[in-house]
Amino acid sequence: MPASASPAATGTAAKAAGSGTSGVGTNGGGAATAALPAGAREVVRYAVPIASYPALLTQAMAAKYRPVSLDGYDVGGATYVNAVFRPSDGTAWYQYIEMSASGYQSRFDSLKSQGYRLASVESYLHSGQIRYAGIWVKSSGPDYYAFHAYSATDYQKMLDTKTAAGYLPENVSAVAPGGVLSYTGLLVKRSLGNWILKSTLSPTDYQTLFNQETKAGLAPAYLDAYTSGGTVRFIALFASVPKVSYQAQHGMTASQAASVTTTREKSGYLTGSAAGYDDGGQARFLVYWSH
Repeated sequence: MPASASPAATGTAAKAAGSGTSGVGTNGGGAATAALPAGAREVVRYAVPIASYPALLTQAMAAKYRPVSLDGYDVGGATYVNAVFRPSDGTAWYQYIEMSASGYQSRFDSLKSQGYRLASVESYLHSGQIRYAGIWVKSSGPDYYAFHAYSATDYQKMLDTKTAAGYLPENVSAVAPGGVLSYTGLLVKRSLGNWILKSTLSPTDYQTLFNQETKAGLAPAYLDAYTSGGTVRFIALFASVPKVSYQAQHGMTASQAASVTTTREKSGYLTGSAAGYDDGGQARFLVYWSH
C-alpha cells in the first residue's frame, strides 16, 4: 500500500487533463513570463523564482502541458525551481508546492483517497524552512512507498528494509538546515537490474562514481543536489534497466543548462533530472538526459 510517513501550510495547486502533440521544444532559464512553445516534446525552465512558478504553471496548462518534475533549491537565501513539462495526455493530475510536512501529509492522504498516486516529490528550503512539492496523477501503477522528513539514520534503515522487499528508488531529495540532513522521496516496486544509489557525494566523488558505473553498463536514472554546511552534495541513482542512451553534465550555469538541454532535445533526448544547487553563492546545475 502507498504510504507517507512523518509528521499546516497549504500549497499552490493546479489540476488539468488534456492532450498534446509532439515536436522539438525550446528551453530557457529564469523568465517565467516567456511564452511556452506549442507542440514540444518537452519544455524545461531553469532558475524560476518560486513566486513566479504558479504563473509559469498557468502558461504551461494553457499550452497543453502538464508538469512531470519539479526541483527546488535556494541560492543566497532566495528559492528557485527547475520545471519539466510534457504534453498533456488526458491524465488527471494535481501539483502542490510550498507545503509544510503536515500540509504535505494531508495532501497525500486526501489525494490517495481520491485515487491519485504520487508521481514525484521534492524537498527544498524556503526562508530556512523545509518545504515540499509533489505531483500526483490519477493512474494505475505498481505499489509504492513515499517518505519525508527522515533523519539520515532512519532513512538508511527504511531504505535497507524497503529495497529488500522490492521497493526501489524513484526519486530521493535531501535538505540540511543547520547541517542536519532530512530525506524525502519515493520508492516504487519495480526492477532496475543492477543499481546503486548514493546520497552524500561530492562533485568529485560523483564524477568518479559516474565513470565507474557507466563503464560497468549502468546509466544515470535520477540525480539531485543539495548543500550541507556550505558543501555541495549530489544524490545519484544508476541502474542497468532500462537500457537507454544518456548524457549528463554538472557545474553549468542556468543559461548553459538551457542551451545544452535544447541541443540534447534536437538529438532526441528528454530531460531525466534537472537539479539546481548553491555553489559558493552561485547557482549551478546538474542534469541528465536520455532516450
